[in-house]
Amino acid sequence: MGHYVIMEFLGTFIFTLVLALSSEPLPIGLALMAMIYVGGHISGAHYNPAVSLASWVQRGLNNEALLSYVAAQILGALAGLMLGARFAGSVYPLDLPTGNLFDHALIGLLLVMVLVLVVLTVAKVSGYKGSSIQGLVIGLTFASLAALGLNPAVLNPAVAVGSMLIAVLGGGGIMDAPNLVLVYIVAPLAGGAIAAWAYNFLNDRK
Repeated sequence: MGHYVIMEFLGTFIFTLVLALSSEPLPIGLALMAMIYVGGHISGAHYNPAVSLASWVQRGLNNEALLSYVAAQILGALAGLMLGARFAGSVYPLDLPTGNLFDHALIGLLLVMVLVLVVLTVAKVSGYKGSSIQGLVIGLTFASLAALGLNPAVLNPAVAVGSMLIAVLGGGGIMDAPNLVLVYIVAPLAGGAIAAWAYNFLNDRK
């Protein structure tokens, strides 16, 4: 499983580095697309705990593999954020959105559900599986969802955890940690799990 873990680390690292250096959705989506082409045949190119959780729900990953994937993704995100901070001069922001937090959590859940549903569809449906369109579709889907104005970290819990770890390592602590966890971690993971069940339901033709 070593090469799978290395690929998940590397893919998440590159994706997060671009995210830390650019606030523009398109470059972030293109970086994700590129790393999907690099690692899709190696690890499945999850690069996102919500995607890995969805795969686990569908029995595509066992418990050990899920933990290994998520750990590699978090470490990759942490490394990308730290290197990005050296170039950008500041740590990637993970601020609480204004307004009702539960509304923002619900929006994050729904957006991640859409993203993961797209990932599962192009990875599993025979018309798309193994085709060269997978990376393009997923990358542009991410860019489109990120362009809605939310912090792109809401679409990837590994980025959120990495940002929180940097705050802790920097000695600054985490302000409003429970609310950050709700919006940036719990809601996206729930969206990934719901996407797995939705895919199974929508594609059950028996």
